[in-house]
Amino acid sequence: MWKAALDDAAACVQKDNKFVKGYYRLATAQTEMKLYEDAELTLKAAIQIEPENEQLVKQLKLVKTKRVQAAAATADKVAKKAPKQLDNAQLKELQELYEQNNTYSRDLKGVTNRIYSVQREIRQNEITSSQVNLLTDDVPMYRSVGKAFVLNDKPEIVSFL
Repeated sequence: MWKAALDDAAACVQKDNKFVKGYYRLATAQTEMKLYEDAELTLKAAIQIEPENEQLVKQLKLVKTKRVQAAAATADKVAKKAPKQLDNAQLKELQELYEQNNTYSRDLKGVTNRIYSVQREIRQNEITSSQVNLLTDDVPMYRSVGKAFVLNDKPEIVSFL
């Protein structure tokens, strides 16, 4: 009957605010009702009245320990909460999203490969253009067309690049 004990102890403290035993009983009831912060405040008030009372200091340490344990237990419950089970509609939607993700990933990989290919071709053309520009117009040049090489003049090769 911790609620009744709490009410009685609170009435004792209200009638005589120097009654340390009332504070102790109030803190005990608060602790048993898991009102750890209230119990801690009650014990601190009692310690101000009787700072040399070792029983109050011991009880305060106990309340602090219980408060930490309760917080840890609450954190454990939240962490250990079982994952929600999916119903059939959600499983079907998950499967569809998974397939879409795979399709988009394949498409992205293809586009990325194409971009790298075009960038490589641009770099090769830039290097070739810089080398062609160093040559004079009378130097014979060949351009590859498939597996064959065709003789071209410098302006044709520059325009092609």
